[in-house]
Amino acid sequence: MESKEIIITYETLFDLLKREKDRVELQKLEPEFFANVLSYLREKRQFAQQQSQGSYDEAMKANREIDNIRKIIKEFYDRREKKLVLLALDQSRTKSNLVDYSHMLKDERDFFDQITGLLDAFRDGILGNILNERLPAVHTSLEAKRQEQHPLPSPPSFPLSPGQSAQTAEESQDASDGGTKQAEGSQKPTALLRFLHPVPKFVGPELDEYGPFAEDDIASLPREVAEVLLSKGRVEEIHEE
Repeated sequence: MESKEIIITYETLFDLLKREKDRVELQKLEPEFFANVLSYLREKRQFAQQQSQGSYDEAMKANREIDNIRKIIKEFYDRREKKLVLLALDQSRTKSNLVDYSHMLKDERDFFDQITGLLDAFRDGILGNILNERLPAVHTSLEAKRQEQHPLPSPPSFPLSPGQSAQTAEESQDASDGGTKQAEGSQKPTALLRFLHPVPKFVGPELDEYGPFAEDDIASLPREVAEVLLSKGRVEEIHEE
């Protein structure tokens, strides 16, 4: 049986809050709940502005109602937030697969996953290491969790010329320094780029090292390197006016 659409009013918000307070489980909401609440708030704000042009008492009454609505929404959010944190804590401790995600809104599911991942990382980094007779290593555990959720893309690869091999870091640095001196005489075309995804350190076609770059970093790179990054969808070009 399909659930009927709930029209947001002061009374329905109060009823939703009461139900969330009276029951231990997270209560089911419509996927558009936040959008509907926002529309309701905007309507009330517009009504209050209209009332401000008339009776002072009516304007004060409208503003008091908005204040009460905001208090209900805040307490409602606080109740659901607490339930989500407790669910995440239980999930991290027990590794149970019995969590009911169907009552979580999309943003709440994202919040739950982030909190669970953070709790897992600290539990593994501190408790896990202590039980294995090692010092806590939270940073390592956090980095491992981050890699699980957002693995770094492979660095862009450039074809090597016949007989050409990769250099060591020191040789690459020397090549980079030499390239800088040569650039003073003849500057190669470059492109201004904004990185859309993190890109680890990589070696260009002339064995110059670039990176690492984080998302939203801005860098000016040789056109040949830029074309490879653009073709892989890692960057977008910024055209100077």
